[in-house]
Amino acid sequence: EMHSAVADIIFARHVRYIDENIVCAPFLSIQACDEVVKLAEQYANANGGWTQDDPDDYEYTTNDLEVDKMPALRSWLHRAQFVDWLQSFCLQVFNRRIAGFDDVFVVRYTLGEQTSLRMHTDAGEISFMIALSEPGEDYSGGGTFFEDLGEVVTLDKGHMLIFTGKLFHKGVPITRGTRYLLIGFCYCDPATAMQPGNIDLDFKQIGVS
Repeated sequence: EMHSAVADIIFARHVRYIDENIVCAPFLSIQACDEVVKLAEQYANANGGWTQDDPDDYEYTTNDLEVDKMPALRSWLHRAQFVDWLQSFCLQVFNRRIAGFDDVFVVRYTLGEQTSLRMHTDAGEISFMIALSEPGEDYSGGGTFFEDLGEVVTLDKGHMLIFTGKLFHKGVPITRGTRYLLIGFCYCDPATAMQPGNIDLDFKQIGVS
């Protein structure tokens, strides 16, 4: 049952190389995307809303919820074998194995709150971004602009973008609706991945009991 949550991404015909460092493929089913959004919104409603770090502490902050703080979503991702499928994809396109995460979180861009994100690079060696909303239907505008590419990449709902974390990119402003994303910053080096405060492959924070 949960196996069907993840789209069939094993075969090369599903993968689109935008360039050697930016790759796109279908990953989650539409129903799975809706479930992730539902679980995130349920958690937000029960726990004081969506959170945003103090811009004085971190200037590239987003309206988000961390997966390691959401037991229901963490459990769902386990049942969907999310990390196993992510590993398969990462091995297929970059020949790298993920050892842990700097962070994994659900982002919400919506009018009246945060609508965009300025140019930045990510923590970690490889980043993934999964579109949980349908462009043109759930929101207008949006997409991710990559400086080296010189263009905006827009993802269909359920599609994943996986790319080198040190590429400069930004979230293009939405002009209508709400755009949700599931995002992760991945470490491939085990020694770095296991540093206290990072997130292990079970989506638990390292060094916190």
